[in-house]
Amino acid sequence: HALLLPAALALPLVRSLIAAGADALASSDNGETPLGLALAQGDAALIDWLRWDGGFALPRRALRAEDLPAAAACGDLAAVRRLLQLGYSVDHPDAAGYSALLHASGRGFAELARALIAAGARLDVLSGSGVSCLAAAVNGRQRALVELLLRHGAAVDQPLAGGARVLMLAAARGSADLLELLLSAGADVNASSEHGQSALLAAARYAFDRGDSLGARRVFDVLLRHGAAVNHSDTGGMGALLLLLGAHTPPGQDGDATHIGALLPLLLDAGAEVAHADQRGVTALHACALHALLGPARTLIARGAPLQARDAWGRTPAEVAQRLGFSDLALELETRALPGVKRTLSRPAAED
Repeated sequence: HALLLPAALALPLVRSLIAAGADALASSDNGETPLGLALAQGDAALIDWLRWDGGFALPRRALRAEDLPAAAACGDLAAVRRLLQLGYSVDHPDAAGYSALLHASGRGFAELARALIAAGARLDVLSGSGVSCLAAAVNGRQRALVELLLRHGAAVDQPLAGGARVLMLAAARGSADLLELLLSAGADVNASSEHGQSALLAAARYAFDRGDSLGARRVFDVLLRHGAAVNHSDTGGMGALLLLLGAHTPPGQDGDATHIGALLPLLLDAGAEVAHADQRGVTALHACALHALLGPARTLIARGAPLQARDAWGRTPAEVAQRLGFSDLALELETRALPGVKRTLSRPAAED
């Protein structure tokens, strides 16, 4: 019946009825629907309010503020605009603490994000898990959204959950192009989290875990070129070199020696300390022993890595390799650790 009123009266009434939970798809006994009547009258404004087919379906209850982020999660710009016109807050979060702009940023809905920003959406809001709009865009590899948010003033070094930064997320995703974009916007290449995580450490984890040689090389190149501290360690004493060699993973986990061996010189040439040990006493050679990385072990030995270093359990790299059944690597480490015949014969007897 509201549709039979003059347009000036019908539109606000229809909006109020929909907000109260009226079913825009309901039909009368003779098959008439609100949308059908609006189409018959050619009323564009009423048609717009009755056509909810952009992804967000009317919930058949009174609308509420959290419907706005739900509509944004569907990418339904028309529904978001209608909900904003009904007066719902542009920054109201859903149950997980995600605002409409957070959803749009992470899912790559650029037009929707622009509309939300124009409506005054906050760029610095954090979800319940400590995710920002910029972090959501970076994690989703949404370059257009990252550019949009930075252009509108998103804080590039805003602390996230645990003190993390978006630069670390880009490194953990192996995204060299986003790293360049964030660093150009002023991101601190050596910012660290509460646990000492940095972008370079995140890149090293990515390199070991993913086996993406080209992608990891590009990420390392970008970070080192911008001054990443190659010998920075987390609170457990693990630096980029140990993480590249898989020191953060359980013993015996498969490691691609060829892939890691190709990346290793990048860190060594940048000054990575081959003798550094973490809080467990694990050195780079111990890490090689943990994962049967023969080629990288040879490179490290050639760079002066200590063969007789002992971990917190008193084991040398050779002993770790032997215990894990990596006999070829254990033999290599033992042979390299033995003094040559000339050196042995030249020792004074008093040394023995």
